[in-house]
Formats: sequence, structure tokens, C-alpha cells
Amino acid sequence: MSGISPWAAAVKQFFHGQDLPALYTREMAGYTFRVHRLGNSLWIAVTCPKGMQVILNQQ
Repeated sequence: MSGISPWAAAVKQFFHGQDLPALYTREMAGYTFRVHRLGNSLWIAVTCPKGMQVILNQQ
């Protein structure tokens, strides 16, 4: 059994390995912040210096 939710799996499908157009991009202290619009939601993708990515959603 996977420890990933259906929502997390959908987000992974949208963001993993894709070059989505960003509405806004900012780099600070090695972190990259990108704001995306997908459908009716805003998504904030934060990429850490070692490559880990955190995705935040605001509907």
C-alpha cells in the first residue's frame, strides 16, 4: 500500500517532470518559488536547494 493520497498523486502528475508556465518566479537564498494557475486554482511550487519540491494550493 502506498502512503500517498489521491490528491498528492494528482499533484505529482501535474508537476513532476513538467515544465509548466509560471505566472511568477522568484529565487531567494537558493530556493525557487513559482506561482502557477491550473484550472481555477493557484499553485505555489517551492524548490529547495537540494532539489526537493513542495507544492502548495489555494483554491
